[in-house]
Amino acid sequence: MSICDRRSILKIRDLILSVMALMLLGWSTANGQGSTIWTVDDNCPADFSNIQDAVDVALNGDTIEVKPGTYYGTGNPDQPVVDMLGKSITLVGLPSGSNRVFVDGNNNRRCLDCTSGESAGTVIESIDFRNGYADFGGGLRCLDTSPTLKDCIFDENTATSAGGGVYIEGGSPYLESCKITDNDSPYGAGL
Repeated sequence: MSICDRRSILKIRDLILSVMALMLLGWSTANGQGSTIWTVDDNCPADFSNIQDAVDVALNGDTIEVKPGTYYGTGNPDQPVVDMLGKSITLVGLPSGSNRVFVDGNNNRRCLDCTSGESAGTVIESIDFRNGYADFGGGLRCLDTSPTLKDCIFDENTATSAGGGVYIEGGSPYLESCKITDNDSPYGAGL
């Protein structure tokens, strides 16, 4: 066998290995096995400047790290600032000293929606949800879902019907060390 034949065989082998690696990567991400860490910062270079864009591209298993700042909704005010879209991802605020991560509904939209089958694998941590406004759950609305929330604050949110800070209908959301203060609603101002 000549040297040229050996090089051709090596090139074909390398090509086959590369294709197999890409297929495996495609299979793992298509089956919700992402493990990417995305960054969000409203002031500095990051992967995204708003949280919803990061949620939109995240795969199950991914983590979204949010730098301190205030994050508002974009586009249609009928849409929440953040919709978790049923994904098993971790959304974590990275407070720095007294600088915290705020999701602000600007008194015209809900802060956070979990209405697409979120499970305990949907983790939201160390984020303050404030100034949300909606019919049910100005800060957070959970419909038949069970996300995990840790060290979050729901403050100064308003619902015109029920659940000013947090509204839960069905499911079993898990709230650990969360504060629900100064919210307003005719029924269940806080929860």
